[in-house]
Amino acid sequence: MNRERSRRGFEVAEICIVALELLTTGAWGGILQPLYMGNLVPVRDEFDQPMKGSPLPEEAAARSFVEIRTTTTGIIYAPGINGESSPYNPLLTPNSVGGIGANVKSADSGLFCLPFPVRPAGGTKVFARVYDAPTAEQASFYVDSQLATVPASGVSLVLSFGDAQPLDPNDDDEDGLNNSWEEVLGTSDRPAADYDGDGMSDLNEMLAGTDPTDPSSLLAFQSAGPGTGEEPPEGLDPEGRYLHIRWPAVPGRSYQLEGTSALVSDPATGEPPVFDAVGEVLTAAAGEYALDVWIDVSEGGGTGVFRIRLAEAEAP
Repeated sequence: MNRERSRRGFEVAEICIVALELLTTGAWGGILQPLYMGNLVPVRDEFDQPMKGSPLPEEAAARSFVEIRTTTTGIIYAPGINGESSPYNPLLTPNSVGGIGANVKSADSGLFCLPFPVRPAGGTKVFARVYDAPTAEQASFYVDSQLATVPASGVSLVLSFGDAQPLDPNDDDEDGLNNSWEEVLGTSDRPAADYDGDGMSDLNEMLAGTDPTDPSSLLAFQSAGPGTGEEPPEGLDPEGRYLHIRWPAVPGRSYQLEGTSALVSDPATGEPPVFDAVGEVLTAAAGEYALDVWIDVSEGGGTGVFRIRLAEAEAP
């Protein structure tokens, strides 16, 4: 366990450009060890993309804003709709602020590393709050890390983050989009918004994790047809007949392919067609941006109408 902690401490120190220097206290000639707080897994914004920020000093003003805060009650309180934090979550120090890209090697990496030459007391509970803008007042979304404890020794503290949250979760115009999303998309004056005109509403794009500002980013089939000339996945008969369906995916989202024999209502009841599940729920893994299904039509099945919908991930 100690070896693992030591390894992770070394890794987070490695993401810093700044050198690890031992600072002398002077008064007693002793050594004061600084502390570095940062992350190894990128902080992701409301579009599930790494938060932006450049390591270049001349571009520091454009970095996504980072604060290191503490708690007087053991609880992390949500900020207000204008980005203001609770008085029960004060800044760790007056200067415990920075930005994404600070002291790291790559731009727009979702990473940061903040040095504390004057080491906070061991046992102090801290967390980081990252805003999707250079200031809290300009932000629409924020991401909090989990509470972490300042170690009594060691040079680094690795912080782990959750998902982006809206600063204003209200829906004033009751169109299904919260106010923060409408601020990001500039659609507050359009109750039935389809910002990019791709036929998929902004609300559905928000749920699907697609980019509502990019008409090429939407949940729709990329291809659906005979797998002629394609090599089927391992385990399938290479001489068999298959229908190959492929769609774009967002890592972490789950999908269910469904099908029906014909897209017509029941002539007796007028009920819409019933779609049945085809195969299992598929969840896109990290870095997986497309999913596909091969349907065996050797016996003449697999014809009809298909659709793809978001689904809950199946329990392991």
